[in-house]
Amino acid sequence: ALNNVFQYNQLVTAAYVSGSFNFKNDWGVLSGLRYEMTNIFGDYQNYYKSFDNSYNNLVPSVTISKKINMFKTIKLSYTNRLRRPDVHKINTNTEISDLNNISRGNPLLSPSNSHQVELGYTSFKPGLMTSFFLYYKAKFDVVEAYTTLIDNNIFETNYWNTGDNHSFGFNFYGSTTLRDILTLRGSFDLYTYNMNTTINDVDIFRESINYKYSFNANIKLGKGYNLESRAFFR
Repeated sequence: ALNNVFQYNQLVTAAYVSGSFNFKNDWGVLSGLRYEMTNIFGDYQNYYKSFDNSYNNLVPSVTISKKINMFKTIKLSYTNRLRRPDVHKINTNTEISDLNNISRGNPLLSPSNSHQVELGYTSFKPGLMTSFFLYYKAKFDVVEAYTTLIDNNIFETNYWNTGDNHSFGFNFYGSTTLRDILTLRGSFDLYTYNMNTTINDVDIFRESINYKYSFNANIKLGKGYNLESRAFFR
C-alpha cells in the first residue's frame, strides 16, 4: 500500500470598508468593498512535488432601500461573492476509488466569482414576517469536474475553472409565532440553471429548472427547554 502525508495551508488576508447613507423620503444606501488576498501552499511527504498559488480579489456590494411604511421595505441590491475551491479539488494526490476510476485535484484552480442582482420586498407585522425576492445570478469560473478515458477501462476525473452559469430565480421566506409558544419558518426557492463550458474544444451546455424548500418548527416547552424539527427538500 502507498502511504503519504499531505499538508495544506490557506492564508486569507482581507480589508473591508462600508458605509450607509440615509436620504429624504426614507431612501437609504448601504455599500461596501472588500479586498482579499489568498495564498495557498501544499506539500507532500512522498512522491509528489509541492505547489503554491495566490490570487487577489475585490468584492463590492451595494443595496438601495425604500421604506414604504413602518413595516414594509423594498430593496434593490448587487452582491459580488467568491467561492474558493475546497481542498479535495486542489489536492494533486491520486485518489483511487476502484480499479476503474481515479481522480486528482488541480492546485491552479481560482475561486469562482458570482454577481447577483436582487429585487426584494419585506413585510413585518407583529408575529409575522414575509419576504419575496426576484434575482439574477451570474457565476464565472465555476469549478467543474470532467472525466476522461486514459487507458482501457480506466477513467480519470479532474477539475478546471471552465463553467459559466446564468440563472433567474424567485425566493420566498416566512416566519410566524403563535401565542408566543410555536414558531414556524419556511422558505421556497425556484431558479433556473443555465451552464455553458468548453472542455477539450467541445462546447457543453446544461439547462434545468430547480426548486428547493425548507420548513422549521420550534416549540417552547418551558423551563428553558425547546423542541425543534426541520425538513428540507431539494
